[in-house]
Amino acid sequence: MRWTLLAVLFAAGCYNESKFVPEKTDAFCALLLECTDPAVLAFDGMTNESCQAFWGPQFRDEGLDCKFRRGAAKDCVSALMNATCPAEGSVADNLPEICGAVFTDCPVRRDTPDDTDPPGDTGTSE
Repeated sequence: MRWTLLAVLFAAGCYNESKFVPEKTDAFCALLLECTDPAVLAFDGMTNESCQAFWGPQFRDEGLDCKFRRGAAKDCVSALMNATCPAEGSVADNLPEICGAVFTDCPVRRDTPDDTDPPGDTGTSE
């Protein structure tokens, strides 16, 4: 049922970020819950709802002020829907390569200081 609904939404109309983010989140969370040991899920309190609440905003924010590539976005969701569990590492560390091509021309963001910053530099402008 879930895949049928995603397929219908996927094929319908103009595809944009407001459609992509929830579909990526749904497909990602389905894969994450399928591939993660149930004991780990229980220990972490991970449910579909908590997964979506955590990852949805992150997937939305990764495209802030970037160019959205509709074709890559469709391919990303499709790849996630057809992905298998990674042999090593987490689902989050093994996203399909096409998902990294959805947002381009993104501004450089510095939210945290790095090792080359002078003492007291927080990485943000005042």
